[in-house]
Amino acid sequence: GNNAPIAAEFARSSGAVWDGTVGDGPICPGEKAYIPFEIELLPNTVHYFSYASMILPSNDAFVSNGDPKAFPIFSASGDFLPVLVRSTGDMALDGGTELNDEIPKNTAFFGQMTPNTGSDENGLVKLHPGF
Repeated sequence: GNNAPIAAEFARSSGAVWDGTVGDGPICPGEKAYIPFEIELLPNTVHYFSYASMILPSNDAFVSNGDPKAFPIFSASGDFLPVLVRSTGDMALDGGTELNDEIPKNTAFFGQMTPNTGSDENGLVKLHPGF
């Protein structure tokens, strides 16, 4: 998918320091993707890990951490704190951008040929109702 809009939003946010994209396309069941980061401990800066990923196939389902301070990556004394993120289906969010019709021509990974082809939902982000 196109992560340029969310990367630009991240860059504009206060405190954004590093940004990265893991993988170069969909990560299918059973596949793994990773990207190594070298993170410099900056003085007088608090470092946190945030993530977002679209769920496929879906119109606009995704997972992310809603609390930007949920995952500190350095302790107060500067020691690295490993981060382990586990997302389960009950944590899936609905972006509110398209109706959840799962019609193949409107749904990523089912047959959608261009983004944003589903019916506009004009909604807010909320827990996803399921498929």
